[in-house]
Amino acid sequence: MEHRPDIERVAVGARGVVPLATLGARVGARLIDTTVVGVPAVLAVLSLPGLTDPVLRAVAIVVAVSLVGFVYDTTLVGARGTTPGKKILGVEIAHDATGDQPGWKRAAVRAAVLWVFPLICFLTAAYDERRLRGLHDWAAGTVVILA
Repeated sequence: MEHRPDIERVAVGARGVVPLATLGARVGARLIDTTVVGVPAVLAVLSLPGLTDPVLRAVAIVVAVSLVGFVYDTTLVGARGTTPGKKILGVEIAHDATGDQPGWKRAAVRAAVLWVFPLICFLTAAYDERRLRGLHDWAAGTVVILA
């Protein structure tokens, strides 16, 4: 691996000093993985007969993408330390203290924070019929309006 002075390097367990993934690589990997997860989940929800209410359909899509994303990330990061998107962009997840693969528990915690918190924010917005404020809006004292 070539040394790039523009990339921050940190000590990670037995691996020693290694380069951190760039923000661009992380965002790119997330976009690839979200597409891999999202397209089939959305198509599956849209193919459900009788799901005609647009609000229920939107909720079903968000729930499906979040649940499939959680399973996807937990399974792949737990087993391999990476996902297809991460692999393509040369990114992997490592246990901070040891440098090893994170294992199932850490992969599940990481995936839960990544996929479930956005789900909670969306579902709370769907629940608030009057102002459509999600948990993030309540916490910040904000409301989303049309520009």
